[in-house]
Amino acid sequence: MPCLALTSLTLLTGCATRPSNTVIVCPSFVEYSPEFQGRAADELEKQPAGSALSVLVLDYLQLRDKIRECRRNAT
Repeated sequence: MPCLALTSLTLLTGCATRPSNTVIVCPSFVEYSPEFQGRAADELEKQPAGSALSVLVLDYLQLRDKIRECRRNAT
């Protein structure tokens, strides 16, 4: 039992705030031309509601939003 308590305590120290000298590295993403984005939007509209492709695209959109936020916070 003491081993479990020590392990739990050790894992909790990972929740401490990051030191001020920590560098945040945000991933980059591909930039798409407006024409390509329009074509993709047209194709996505043709998908049935709730299609797997629609879900994947929405997940990717959320990821791109998180990357943008990461970039704002890293500067």
